[in-house]
Amino acid sequence: MKLKTKIKRRIKQNFGVIIILGIITMLGVAALINIMLLKPYVDTSKVEHKPKITVLPVNIDKGIIREITMYNSLKEQTDNTPCISADGTNICKADYNVCATNAFPMNTKLYIDGLGECIVKDRMNSRFKERVDWYAGMDKDRAVKFGLQRLLVLNK
Repeated sequence: MKLKTKIKRRIKQNFGVIIILGIITMLGVAALINIMLLKPYVDTSKVEHKPKITVLPVNIDKGIIREITMYNSLKEQTDNTPCISADGTNICKADYNVCATNAFPMNTKLYIDGLGECIVKDRMNSRFKERVDWYAGMDKDRAVKFGLQRLLVLNK
């Protein structure tokens, strides 16, 4: 008997098993896709928290997911006056969290999921229209480790 004929006969004999295995495989792939889609944008448990930050409950209907980065008071990241923000505030001496963004007016209080509240005191390069930059003081390692994340932002 030819090999092709043997293979065809085996397929016919085991057709039900092949269909069931195919369905199980497709269900497994569908479940995996659902898990990946439901996974949050960022694992916020790995974000370092400053002790003075109070993380509040979040209503996702009132916020928007935005790109979040961190910056420092270093000349290579800012201008010749790294401690002075766009509105003239000395952010190196601020006793509250500062952020920079072009998406909200100055002095707007924002809540960023996983980080806490900040007040808009600075601006970013004009190419970043929707991004928020969290001020991390002189802690460059924290800023680098944080990288770029997509987090929920609320305008308080």
